[in-house]
Amino acid sequence: MAVSFGILVTDVRKGGPAETAGILKDDVIQYFNGEKIRAPGDLIVRVQEAKTDTTARIRLVRGRKTGK
Repeated sequence: MAVSFGILVTDVRKGGPAETAGILKDDVIQYFNGEKIRAPGDLIVRVQEAKTDTTARIRLVRGRKTGK
C-alpha cells in the first residue's frame, strides 16, 4: 500500500476505543477531525485536544481504499 502521508496502526487494543471505532491493524490514519496526521505525535496531540465523550471523525486508508 503506497500512501503519501499518515501513520500506520501497528496494534489495536482489544476492547479499546480504536477497536470500538472499527480501526484495524495495518490501517493508515490520515486525518483526525479534519486535521492532517503526518506523524504519531500529531495524532497524540489531536486526541488530547478532543473533548471527552465526543465523536471524532477519522479518515483512513485500509488496503487500497480510503474511508471515513
